[in-house]
Amino acid sequence: MLRSLAHPRSALYSALLSTALLVAPALAQNPKPPPRAPGAPAAVAEPVFDTATTTIPWFPLGNSPLALRGEVRPGMFLSAVGRRAIAMGTEDGALELWSWPIKWLHDFRLSFRVPKYTEPIAGAAVAQSMEERPEGITITYAYEQFTVREHVFVPLDKPAVVILLEVDAIRPLDIIASFTPDIHYAWPAGLGGQYLIWEQNARAFLFSEGKSQINAFLGSPAVTRASDVPAHMLAAAPPELVLGVGGAADRYTAPRLGEPPGHDVNLHVAYIPIVLAGGEMPHDSALALYRELIAPGAAQREWKRRVAHEDSIRTTMFALRSPDTLLNKAVEYAKVNLDEAYVCNPDLGCGLVAGYGLSGGSSDRPGFGWFFGGDAAINSFAMDGVGEAPLVRQGALRFFAKYQRADGKITHEISQGAGHVDWFSYPYPYYHGDTTPFWILAFGEYWRQTGDTALVRELWPNLKRAYEWSRKTDTNGDGLMENPAAGAGALEVGDLQIGILSDVYMSGVWVASLDRFARMAQAMGEPALADSAQAIRARAIRTMESALWLPKLRQYAFALL
Repeated sequence: MLRSLAHPRSALYSALLSTALLVAPALAQNPKPPPRAPGAPAAVAEPVFDTATTTIPWFPLGNSPLALRGEVRPGMFLSAVGRRAIAMGTEDGALELWSWPIKWLHDFRLSFRVPKYTEPIAGAAVAQSMEERPEGITITYAYEQFTVREHVFVPLDKPAVVILLEVDAIRPLDIIASFTPDIHYAWPAGLGGQYLIWEQNARAFLFSEGKSQINAFLGSPAVTRASDVPAHMLAAAPPELVLGVGGAADRYTAPRLGEPPGHDVNLHVAYIPIVLAGGEMPHDSALALYRELIAPGAAQREWKRRVAHEDSIRTTMFALRSPDTLLNKAVEYAKVNLDEAYVCNPDLGCGLVAGYGLSGGSSDRPGFGWFFGGDAAINSFAMDGVGEAPLVRQGALRFFAKYQRADGKITHEISQGAGHVDWFSYPYPYYHGDTTPFWILAFGEYWRQTGDTALVRELWPNLKRAYEWSRKTDTNGDGLMENPAAGAGALEVGDLQIGILSDVYMSGVWVASLDRFARMAQAMGEPALADSAQAIRARAIRTMESALWLPKLRQYAFALL
């Protein structure tokens, strides 16, 4: 018979890790920080804010003509997006927070402790309604004794997330914010030595790792208790921040047996701020950013910047005015979503990503929230049309030219974590063949709509290399790019790829790009190159019409074999 040989002390240690929340340090008025474990970073020496102040002044968020409101739908995606950070989650209140390229945490949730019950009320159980607008999101939690509005937004160009709580209560209330820490680079990069440590004078958790190259603070001036966490590692149980609501006389106290459940209060408290601030930066820089954003007036300033930015998208760019108001609003949100695709990564620069999705607890892939050349090119057509040409110039044209392969091929994808691995040794970056002609086509469309000949001249060597690489993938001289030489086109995986010589999708992109390239070559004073591109285009069209067109079906075949 086999018996466990685990040492009793090991079992006790494991139990302590899994129940770390049972030990919660009180926040003393004395700013002297508690002793640290050996090897831990020096504690924040002075209070970050007035320890007697738990809120910031209320300010009106205003009304947005684009606000979408409705009952909470559990599991439905929502997000608040900035250039350097994102808060994304579901309408019932679960959030994950990133500042590129770092996933700090997931499953951030609120729960509410009232004297009536011994256990907190889960926010998801009382999440009633939501409002999404371009500037941010609001989730309203309502129960017989309280209403809490959670306003979430991301500063436009700072690696931070701001949460503002607005509370009405008739009984004492504690708000508990719990989360699962990650401290991971985006896939496929790795990181070791992550830890979480409580910083009493900041009323915040410090997220960091052994080399202290990435740092972030998550906290609030309203924190009255916080989880004790093990040194040099992450706890198994989700850490918690307990936020007191109101003054000392209004605060929640645990009910005693036989006593009535609390006393009457009449609270309207706003705003209780919760801030996550940090990224690839030293400890002191992350602390300075946290201090800046938690200060009175900071949230209002950053919110006004978001409102001004979103108003400029709505009022200074293309707008649809039709009898269908829902269609008009859909166009406005399409403009917002295109703008949100422009992301700034401290390692890689600013470029266009393909879209966002939750990574949850088992992945470090933020949907398709990294840089895809093909998606950037496709989206650039709409961005040119609505007035976002400056983002196309930097995010689709210059950004992908920067990572062009020496032979001219444009990269298919670049992970947010690419700065921390040998990314271009993986098979993913240049997997697709269609990305290169799409980049040429996107450049030509941008130039046609903006007349930005200076950018064409600046990146003309890149354009010529992209053209030459694409041209050379035609090995049989029929004018069409060939998938075996170029890479994936319409399909990435599956048996339909087998035996394909030229698919109609990549062929169409190539034919369109040849026209734009020829026009740019003429503008650059290279008529012979322009003529060559037009001749290839004519040959490619003849092949498509003779070999791919199916007259009886009045459609093109999928591919040549």
